Amino acid sequence: MTTYTAPVKDMMFLFEKLRNNKNYNEIEKYKEVTPELVKDILEEAAKINQNLILPLAKVGDENPTILENGIVRTPPGYKEAYKKFIEDGWQSLSCDPKYGGQGMPKTVSAFFDEMLSSSSLAFKLYTELSIGAYNCIHHHASESIKNKFLPKMVEGKWSGTMCLTEPVCGTDLGLLKTKAAEQSDGTFKISGQKNIYYFWRS
Repeated sequence: MTTYTAPVKDMMFLFEKLRNNKNYNEIEKYKEVTPELVKDILEEAAKINQNLILPLAKVGDENPTILENGIVRTPPGYKEAYKKFIEDGWQSLSCDPKYGGQGMPKTVSAFFDEMLSSSSLAFKLYTELSIGAYNCIHHHASESIKNKFLPKMVEGKWSGTMCLTEPVCGTDLGLLKTKAAEQSDGTFKISGQKNIYYFWRS
């Protein structure tokens, strides 16, 4: 049987080394993020990964996601695991409190991401691109778009994914060009060799 023990002790060593840094300590919003708090978070993260997420790796390999009569059916246990994942707040770990997030440093969520990757990379991908879409909106969108999408994404009601199109196999980003031209109705017309689309589901 496959086992996984999250390296919480090693992660705490890295966190404390990072925290012992003038630039990090000057970030006001992280003043209350103590090693004790981070240790508690990582220990709980280890439990959910070792006990809930890890068994999904084998299940997912043996029962891959299928499209059946227009309905996507995930491997057994995925739906229940995702529900607990969201209810326990793991999706919102490093998200902005303004939109319902917990506001933890990216360092902490990076440790959690490492645990997820080690436990079940397939399950991790269900949430990983949501954070990518979240970051894109959070850093670049208007306030009205942020207010519409981010709370739902942080809450786990909506999620995001990404679809790529390329004219050839592989990626050479230096050779690719994409242009977004604003239209009179406020939408954007996208043209070029590589397009990235974000979608949300409820």
